Amino acid sequence: DAGAAYIVYGGAETGGPVDEAFAVKLTGEASEDQFGAHAVGDGDIDNDGSNDAMISAPFSGGTSDLGSVYVFYGALTGTVSAADADVRFDGSTLSDQLGNSLSFAGDIDGDGNSAILIGGAKKDTTGADAGGAYLMLDIGL
Repeated sequence: DAGAAYIVYGGAETGGPVDEAFAVKLTGEASEDQFGAHAVGDGDIDNDGSNDAMISAPFSGGTSDLGSVYVFYGALTGTVSAADADVRFDGSTLSDQLGNSLSFAGDIDGDGNSAILIGGAKKDTTGADAGGAYLMLDIGL
């Protein structure tokens, strides 16, 4: 249950096993992380003209289910480990399950970079499992 996410280029003429059709395979780090539970790839976080990808592993952190979100910049090829992500965000407390939802939010602040939204469906900010979302305008580029 480490998980994986696949990028398959458009225009594929035949179906079949994803392991035979992928252009990029991104693999999880540890058992039970469920890397690939949520994935988006339609935003340009670093403003280089190439779409970037965000992949979540909401059950990372062993039995604590902190959750992690991995950001990969630009063009990817072959098989890439989650450990090689350009940026990684982790939940902060037990059972946050960070990454239960992901989205590119567009260029909200006019800096040319897409902002990102990351959900933590069980974040305990205002009450037990009340949930929360993080809007990040610039992730340190």
